[in-house]
Amino acid sequence: MKVKNISNKVIVIGEEVFLPNDEKEIPASYEDNPVVREYLDRKFMADAGHLPVPASEVQNALQKAQAEVERYRAEAEEARAEAEAARAEAARKTRGRAKKESTAAADPLPSPSTDGISAGEPQAVPSAEEPQAEPEVQTWIS
Repeated sequence: MKVKNISNKVIVIGEEVFLPNDEKEIPASYEDNPVVREYLDRKFMADAGHLPVPASEVQNALQKAQAEVERYRAEAEEARAEAEAARAEAARKTRGRAKKESTAAADPLPSPSTDGISAGEPQAVPSAEEPQAEPEVQTWIS
């Protein structure tokens, strides 16, 4: 087991001397020693594998994580705005296409010209049973 002397005193375990802040491996035969357990319980020594993280490191990690969260939120908001703009553009195009189709369906023939030329008498549309005659060509001169 690897331990660290977190006290201000010199600690000797077997042949190992631990100065303050020294971190060393203790022999396996001493891992269950009651004196070593007492040093660990009284916080003279700490298991180096389970040392607490200094508060400054925790604070730095927290600030980095918060900055990452804010960056991801900004990216997500930007993507959401782009998607909304694309959705609005698609809706605008669909409305324009639907308006053209409804206008074409409501008025399949072009409206008569009103620039002084008369359209003349309306002609009857021949039915399927009647033989169709050649249409008469009329020329209008103003």
